[in-house]
Amino acid sequence: MGTSTSWPFWMEQEGLSLKAAEVRPLVESIQEKRLHVDYFNIGSNRYVVTSIHEHIYCGRCLNSVNPAGSGAIIACTPFNAIVATYDGSIGAASKAMATVETFFDHLTQSFA
Repeated sequence: MGTSTSWPFWMEQEGLSLKAAEVRPLVESIQEKRLHVDYFNIGSNRYVVTSIHEHIYCGRCLNSVNPAGSGAIIACTPFNAIVATYDGSIGAASKAMATVETFFDHLTQSFA
């Protein structure tokens, strides 16, 4: 999928407000399948992919101010991406992963 392809993209999170120009590099990394090759940014936070599970990328925030850390979960389909961020460690990451997987399953069943 090239960068000229139009992708529906929603990003919602309480307390997070992003402009299209801030999200564009992330969307391009996802579309070009190079998310795992470099750092990615969501707002002012920089992340690095720490693991990949089929269609889901897990990343840790490199500049988190939270002592427990923070991270992001990104699930990719051919038509869209789900981006979730969380504050905390293993418990928060597990909850975020479960939420993203549930939403991902509903989305992919809608397109089947």
